[in-house]
Amino acid sequence: LSPGLEMSNRDGRSNTASLRDIAFDPDSGTQPSVDVYLTESPTDPKVAFAALFDMAEIEVLRGPQGILRGRTAPAGAITMITRRPDLQEVEGYVQGTLTDQDAYNVQGGVSIPLVEDRLGLRLAFVQDRNPVNYVHNVNRDDDSQDETSSIRASILAKPNDNLTLNL
Repeated sequence: LSPGLEMSNRDGRSNTASLRDIAFDPDSGTQPSVDVYLTESPTDPKVAFAALFDMAEIEVLRGPQGILRGRTAPAGAITMITRRPDLQEVEGYVQGTLTDQDAYNVQGGVSIPLVEDRLGLRLAFVQDRNPVNYVHNVNRDDDSQDETSSIRASILAKPNDNLTLNL
């Protein structure tokens, strides 16, 4: 959905992203040409792309990046922002996908205000299973499967307006 962005996993162990045809070899021992940030923290693409769930925003920044974040990214950056807890009301969702190939994806999230307008909690999860490459092992009489399970808890605290700090 973003022109010039290519995300690949060619060998099953290294997720990579390239922008503007500036590629990256994960075996080169250098920094990636595209930096990936998960909720403003730099992260490895293979960690970030393993389970994308409960996302509020994904931003693709083309061109050299690094002035604001202190790292050099000659091709660009991908910033992924997770949903924040709601401090006003309980809200959430659950969604699922099933296929006729023994695959499924279930994910969801819920926000719970612990102290209205001050403290909130968000819990999110994903459970994904798919047949990967449709290989059937005749020795064990089973099929190859890829399964991903992940949960995340987020806390949002808003300071009291009357709070003062004296040094």
